[in-house]
Amino acid sequence: MEKKKRFLFFLLSLLLLLLFCGCQNKNKTEVSDFTDIAEKTYDNAGKLVIPENYVAFAIYGKDKEVILDTVLVKYQKNMSAADISRDICREKNIPIAFSGVGNMVYVQGINNLFELDNGAGSGWLYSVNDVFQSIGCGDYTVKDRDCIEWFYTLDMGKDVGGDNLGATK
Repeated sequence: MEKKKRFLFFLLSLLLLLLFCGCQNKNKTEVSDFTDIAEKTYDNAGKLVIPENYVAFAIYGKDKEVILDTVLVKYQKNMSAADISRDICREKNIPIAFSGVGNMVYVQGINNLFELDNGAGSGWLYSVNDVFQSIGCGDYTVKDRDCIEWFYTLDMGKDVGGDNLGATK
């Protein structure tokens, strides 16, 4: 009887593992979908030109130090800013830590730099097309030609231009 219980437990554990792994790759971006930008092109207003069917992505750490210079990723429908952040960081071997699930996903740390590491006002903010977002990255659905940028703030966003979420930087 004990062997039967262990065997059933093993099978159930294996099934759950397979289901979990299958769900994780649902929105996985293919490695070939990433493109480093050798030369950036800007329009007359000084805004980065993002080709059709692509999304731009960058990460800036403390004092706007470049952690990941702008890369392009193929646009895919129904991907959140959290999905793209996770996939790009995984591809580029940049540690990223989330809390929460679904549209309540929150980025706690990127590249071993975490919220509150540098005082009570420090943490991660993201902008889309130069507008800091007031919704969680799991709730923002990426659109074609979006430019997603992560910034580490030391002062609740004031030091990176995001002190009024939803305002232009």
